[in-house]
Amino acid sequence: MASPNDGPGGKYDMESNQRFYMRRAAEERTAAIRAITPQAREWHHKLAQDFARRAAENGAVAMTA
Repeated sequence: MASPNDGPGGKYDMESNQRFYMRRAAEERTAAIRAITPQAREWHHKLAQDFARRAAENGAVAMTA
């Protein structure tokens, strides 16, 4: 029986590191924009930069805010 996460041919499609880091950078940029306190905004901005750096190290072109 195939799992909902099974890809073509029944193989599990796993998110690449590059795609994960790009997605997390985007999520943290959004969290920084929505943050209420300056401390939270700064923390999310730092996390976005860290994930964008990791994405770039894995061959992606990621934007930093």
